[in-house]
Amino acid sequence: MTPARFRTALAVVALAAVAVHLPALRGGFVFDDHFALLGHPGVTGAAPWREVFTRDWFGHPSDAAVSIGTWRPLVTAMFRVEWSLGRGAPWVFHLVSALVHGAVTALVGAALVRAKVDARAALFAAMVFAVHALHTEAVVSIVGRAELVMALFALLTLGAHARDDLRGRALAPLFLFAALASKESALLTLPLLALYDALVDRPWRDRLSRYAALSLAPIAMALARRAVLGELRGFSAHATYNPLVTLDAGARALNTVRLLGRAAQLLVAPFDLLADYSAFPLARAPDALTVAGLVFVVACTVALVRGRRGPVASFAGAVLLLVGLGAVGAFVPLPVMFAERFWYLPSAAAVALVAVGASAVPARLRVLVGAVAALWCVMLASATVLRTRDWHDDASIYRATLELAPDNAQALGGYGAVLAAQGHPDRAAALCQRALHFAPHAAAVWGCFGSALAQLGHRAEAIAAFEHMRAEGGGLLADEVNFAIALAFEGRVAEARAQRARLARWGELSPAMRTALDRAFAGR
Repeated sequence: MTPARFRTALAVVALAAVAVHLPALRGGFVFDDHFALLGHPGVTGAAPWREVFTRDWFGHPSDAAVSIGTWRPLVTAMFRVEWSLGRGAPWVFHLVSALVHGAVTALVGAALVRAKVDARAALFAAMVFAVHALHTEAVVSIVGRAELVMALFALLTLGAHARDDLRGRALAPLFLFAALASKESALLTLPLLALYDALVDRPWRDRLSRYAALSLAPIAMALARRAVLGELRGFSAHATYNPLVTLDAGARALNTVRLLGRAAQLLVAPFDLLADYSAFPLARAPDALTVAGLVFVVACTVALVRGRRGPVASFAGAVLLLVGLGAVGAFVPLPVMFAERFWYLPSAAAVALVAVGASAVPARLRVLVGAVAALWCVMLASATVLRTRDWHDDASIYRATLELAPDNAQALGGYGAVLAAQGHPDRAAALCQRALHFAPHAAAVWGCFGSALAQLGHRAEAIAAFEHMRAEGGGLLADEVNFAIALAFEGRVAEARAQRARLARWGELSPAMRTALDRAFAGR
């Protein structure tokens, strides 16, 4: 295949990556989009441009008690521009995310060809990446943009680092800084660049000079992060969302391997995906997922150590293993136990291994393998289009999740919160009660339950639920506000004032929250 034909074909594949996600343009803001976009005054224009860079990911000032310890200024700046262009219309954000995914797809295919992978195999791998349903959360959830942009600049960093000219040396640190300014996990790019140098046997003198330049990116990012947030520590894992933090070392290792098995399953057949914080039952003994996880580890290790098909397989195996272990919290406990969006970049390594395997198919089997591969891509694309519909709004996501996992406490509580906001407190309270049966220590669910009870006029029971919420570490800002309001209406004025003072230390309240508090405290 000539270079010109390959470029044309790769452009078509990139367009396919955009096309399968176009149904998202009919969707709205979901989950954390409400915080990182609608609740961020730097994004909506309620605050000056400089506050895009001086607030955390959810728009809190650094001195707010609710600051989440996450800072992604490059992505937040993109959101500010898109908000201005589209006047806050969700379809603008969805379109940009789809276009960024198309650009990442093109980079994956181009990188494989530069690494001497057969052009047809590279196109096939790029097509799998383009339409893979595992990417739905990263592409369709607007806050998933952090994964997309981080992956984009991580690939650009690798491409620049692979060059032997001055331009590559200059661009690599800049691209790395952009990746770090998009998401913190880009730090894993550094050991992968060192592995690349080892595979190509780059001279040590050349390596050290490059590493000195590359080190400027994380140093600059650390200094900027400390200046804005006041610390380097990020979001702390909580047992409600990541039960792994409560397990002993043995049980945690077992379930980490099982999470790798779950990821391997989804990479091959992503047909039972769950939205956002996927339900994943913990185990105390090995099972089928444990075996799948061990196979995953062994396969990646073999690809890394032996590299039978050349350095591409070795490098892809290393990326899949290292970044995959990071995606399941093997190095640092993550805010959630498992999320599909974390596998966006590792899946690029997975399709690279697919490309290596496709290149080795004997000529007599290529027609048969090609037909199977085409069928697989069609199935992946169909799953992606169908799954994109589930991401229309919060309610549709929770309903889709509960169809697959009726006992998912996170989805039960989340759907309850949606129903409470829509004026259905009776249904919300019932869902939250059911969620608490499965997750009695879930602070957010206790908060939702309390807010629903307060709407129903059962203020004493609501206060008891809010006290459970406080005992489990505190809830969402809206539920904390409702706690203060319930205390005020119940005549517990001193406690209500203490709760209101606590809220004042959290950061900014919305106008609606302030109005509700003022009404509750009027005359008290």
